[in-house]
Amino acid sequence: MADQPDKLKLGKRASFFIKTRLRRLRQEEDTWEADFFPIPCSDSLHESVWWGIVLSHDHDRVLAQRMIEEPPTVNDLANLLAEAMRRPLVDFSHRPQCLYVRARPEWAELLPHLKQIGIEAVAQERLPK
Repeated sequence: MADQPDKLKLGKRASFFIKTRLRRLRQEEDTWEADFFPIPCSDSLHESVWWGIVLSHDHDRVLAQRMIEEPPTVNDLANLLAEAMRRPLVDFSHRPQCLYVRARPEWAELLPHLKQIGIEAVAQERLPK
């Protein structure tokens, strides 16, 4: 059976989102938001690329960012969040208490897993920052 690229992959087969490891990280009273945005390209290879970013509300800092060439999947978001928690661009590794994501059907599969590692995930149409 071939892997389904849009199905969430967690655990040892996932590149980064391993719940037992993420749950061990220190949890801080911090609120984050994460999303991917299309950026138009001028080259002939791509119509657009996607920029993924995780922001900390409490510190006004970018914790992780990633560019991808295809529309993002739930695995792209999971890996971006895990990167922000395990290897943030600033500060030390930690988990937030609250995370805002855009209300997209693609992200829904990840929300219960975030809850399992102690993160309150809020999906809404418009993000605060």
